[in-house]
Amino acid sequence: MLPRRWLGVGCLGSGLALAASLFCAAPARAQGVIDLDEADEQVDEKAPAPGPSVTAGQMSENARAAKALFDAQKWEEAALALYGVVAGDKDDEGNKQLAQYFLSISLYRMKLYQASYALFGFIATFLGSSLLFIAGGLPFLPLQTLYVNFTVQVALAIGLGYGKPRPDLMHDAPRSPEVPILSRRLIVWLVVAGLTMAVVTLGIISWATPQYGEDVARTMGVVAFSLTNIWFALETADEEKSVFSSETLQNPTLLKAAGIAFLFTILATELRITNTILDTVNLTVQQWMTAFVVSLAVLVIAEVKKLLKIRTTTVPALAATEPASAAA
Repeated sequence: MLPRRWLGVGCLGSGLALAASLFCAAPARAQGVIDLDEADEQVDEKAPAPGPSVTAGQMSENARAAKALFDAQKWEEAALALYGVVAGDKDDEGNKQLAQYFLSISLYRMKLYQASYALFGFIATFLGSSLLFIAGGLPFLPLQTLYVNFTVQVALAIGLGYGKPRPDLMHDAPRSPEVPILSRRLIVWLVVAGLTMAVVTLGIISWATPQYGEDVARTMGVVAFSLTNIWFALETADEEKSVFSSETLQNPTLLKAAGIAFLFTILATELRITNTILDTVNLTVQQWMTAFVVSLAVLVIAEVKKLLKIRTTTVPALAATEPASAAA
């Protein structure tokens, strides 16, 4: 029992470390960042550069091409190009700092930050299991945790990032670099969603253990947790409109990603090879239906939030300059 408990603590520690990095990852000015409003400012003269020191406003060919994609609001292509500047060795420090700034904006526009909801679900599940000693303090085995993370959650993150954006996205004002990507309200909502996932997962494991045994109970927990991730991803695509609206059908990329995530969930329990690798077992139709129905709690909470018009993100509106110009 002791090795399993320590494995659970290790997984929880990794999650907490990742959570800390998310909380601290706010767009902030680092020393030597280029200020575009100060044309004469020099950038980090000690930074190695193939040519003369870069001054504010000067860009390499790679950075200029990436910025052109950013200005055209082609967020996916811009993110890839900007990452090439940041990770490559052909640009100096000044261009890399500019690329990091615009890359953070591009990733936010792609809504990739929404994938962080799964982190809180894992943390709450492992913490609750340790405190309440459910499933021996280890709700998921290490390979089960990795499987869900690198299949179900990765598929959903891609679906959210590359799915159809909300119709009025391009009417938003530029986001200030001082505004954190994860606002306080959004963090609170992610914690609530994570706690809901934990309650669903630990509840079904606790209920199923005396009924079917620990192996079946843990497998049902994996299924329930994966399904809560799928429902929440579908709800996350649009903060205002219900997942049952026609807008959901107009987002085929996200629907395909959700279908792939659901397929991975089935494969985790119904294939002999995955049973052997992940220590899962085949579930009966009744066990599947139980996990399915219980997982809908996340969807219900998200729908109630939308019904009450509770927003967790604040999108800055454009300044009303056109009416003033017309009046003048």
